[in-house]
Amino acid sequence: MEGDRSYEDRLLTYAIFYNLLAKSFVPDKDKMIKYLRSLAETSQYLQQEELKQIILETLRLVEIDPDPTSEYFRLFELGVSPPYETVYTSSSRGTVTSEKADVAGFYKAFGVKSLGEYPDHIAAELEFLSLLLLKEAYAMRNRDEENAKICREARVEFYRQHIARWAHLFNQSIEKNAKKPTYIYLSRLLVKALELIEPDSKESGLSKNNAPEK
Repeated sequence: MEGDRSYEDRLLTYAIFYNLLAKSFVPDKDKMIKYLRSLAETSQYLQQEELKQIILETLRLVEIDPDPTSEYFRLFELGVSPPYETVYTSSSRGTVTSEKADVAGFYKAFGVKSLGEYPDHIAAELEFLSLLLLKEAYAMRNRDEENAKICREARVEFYRQHIARWAHLFNQSIEKNAKKPTYIYLSRLLVKALELIEPDSKESGLSKNNAPEK
């Protein structure tokens, strides 16, 4: 049971982390600093030194820049580096529609409706991952093995079919187009953070190699 509790604790920590990361993609300096500081605090429990250093460097750059979010509108609103999955994974209007519908289908299955953004926005997908992690932890705490398995399998499927397919492409676009470091470092943080739940990595705290045995 100790191993299960450790796994459950990781689920909860990762849920908090991804929720904070989703909120960090904002055009407001004060809010970004707030969320980055919370990410830095949460990272202490992850035992991921490289990830922690990326957070701290991002925070440092944001704090010393008088206007660190000045590129938000150009990058994300004007479409220079859009924060939407289907921009990077869809080859036609038809596939855009079907892929957005698939993302929305995941959300609907867990009682979630994307508010204020298209379902394939990076923040929406991160928040959904956070929710799945939280639901899995809750199910485990209540000895509900069936629902824990449902959440775990949905998380792995959503990761593979959606966010893992484009996060690195989003990062590459920002690396190419951004003139200031804020969103470059934030997108690097995104890519590194997703390694925490890579299903097939032995280094992942939630991989099939580290999941509790039932």
